[in-house]
Amino acid sequence: MLPRQHVARPESVTQAEAARILGKSKPTIGRLVKAGTFRLNALGNIPMTQIDSAIAESRR
Repeated sequence: MLPRQHVARPESVTQAEAARILGKSKPTIGRLVKAGTFRLNALGNIPMTQIDSAIAESRR
């Protein structure tokens, strides 16, 4: 059996990755960015802290 490899958690993700994580479409994520729900960082990605907040909010 091979040892488990630790995969580092990214600090931010692309809009496509955010869509996959949140179970939404890319156009929906784009609309949320345009509406200001998600703010892009300097690289044009969505910080994972915002993804985590969206997940927590959806569970309430």
